[in-house]
Amino acid sequence: MQKSSLIRLFRSLTKRDIRELRKFVGSPYFNQREDVVRLFDYLVSVIEEEEALDKGRAFAAIWPGQPYDDELMRLVMHFLQKHIKRYLAWSHLEEEEPSFLQLQLCKALRRRGQDKQHQKELSALRRKQEHQPYRSVDYYYYDYRLHLEQHEYNLRRRRSGGGNLQELADALTTFYLSDLLRYSCT
Repeated sequence: MQKSSLIRLFRSLTKRDIRELRKFVGSPYFNQREDVVRLFDYLVSVIEEEEALDKGRAFAAIWPGQPYDDELMRLVMHFLQKHIKRYLAWSHLEEEEPSFLQLQLCKALRRRGQDKQHQKELSALRRKQEHQPYRSVDYYYYDYRLHLEQHEYNLRRRRSGGGNLQELADALTTFYLSDLLRYSCT
């Protein structure tokens, strides 16, 4: 267990990550298995003790009185590792890409036919985008994604889809050329 990818991943977590991950793993929305929570708590308590990072000892702490079952232990380790990876991805999105989450909300609203709310959220994203001080490759990519979302909305509403087709093509071209330029200059 000491050399497992779960332990390597677990050791890379900060104290803040562990605190937030405890809530994540304990949430019934993300995890319905109590044994995963018990393994997480066990690892938090013994992560610095090499000899305690033994599958047999961990199994005994999670399921006291039961005979060791390697298949079950591996399964629970797999589930915990999966939850840690999901948490890392989610926390990265929340910290680094909050606008991406808002764009995903716009897509969800469009798919549910919530036109008024969709347009309100998309307008807010546009205003936020226009006030960005830097015009990096990421800016142009996101601008393209906003144009694409508006185009998808127009198509769904059976409006003439060509209304923003040229703007969409221009945004994609600008993104593509800026990214190409970035790679050719490095």
